[in-house]
Amino acid sequence: MMKQFIYSIFLFCSATGHAYFPFIDAEGISGKYHNLKGVAFGEKVQYEVSRVNITHQDIDIDFNKVDKNLVLADDKTSVKLNLDFSFLNVFESLSFKNVGIKSDKKVFSLSTEDLILNIDPTSFELSDIHFITDISASTIAEEEMTILHGLIFHSSLKAKTLDFGEISETKKIPLIVRFLDLFIEKGRFKGVAKVDSYINVWLKLFGEISTNKEETMLDIKLDSAHLGIIPIKGKILSSIRALNIKAITVKDDHIIVDLRSLTKPIR
Repeated sequence: MMKQFIYSIFLFCSATGHAYFPFIDAEGISGKYHNLKGVAFGEKVQYEVSRVNITHQDIDIDFNKVDKNLVLADDKTSVKLNLDFSFLNVFESLSFKNVGIKSDKKVFSLSTEDLILNIDPTSFELSDIHFITDISASTIAEEEMTILHGLIFHSSLKAKTLDFGEISETKKIPLIVRFLDLFIEKGRFKGVAKVDSYINVWLKLFGEISTNKEETMLDIKLDSAHLGIIPIKGKILSSIRALNIKAITVKDDHIIVDLRSLTKPIR
């Protein structure tokens, strides 16, 4: 279960690695993805394609992983975009409720009320998620700044709950992460979350994150990790190494991710 979840996190980084900040303003999007196809409905979507600004109200959305297209349509306009949905490889299905996206040349933000990820044989349920990356203070030219660069430069991720269900089939151990708060500033990160199982303890993580010039590699250096007062950095590193994910290498305090390999289905 944890192998697929960690894989999906880095898959998001891979999907945004070479994406530049688009112009998007979307509200109230809810939908689902299953059997390589997805459907959704949105209250409002405004975006820009080849410098043409398009606005939809009460919009129907269809996306197809096999045909690699996204169709946005209201009662007056229909737009088909060619998109690669290979980042969905790890998911059997997913559903989302009340998604909002706002993006311009400086800020990208995403929020959702509920998100359910089905990764065979387990489901993960997340609620009240807020992600934002802001490059307003960056000196890098806007046309050179990708979302991945923005994530490393200045970003935050918050979630009210992340329900893993039962992490052990034999012992039936429940695991819920609450009040997740991850903040990244100029390559330094700190994360805090309350781990709710048979006991309630706070998880704290500190470290550094960087990428190479080609944005094909992600290097995460874990400086410290504590569960309550117990240091668990070594346990985290050894557990990730034991997952034996081909695209992820653990070397000393570093977790090195080959982003090029993550669009392939997990085994």
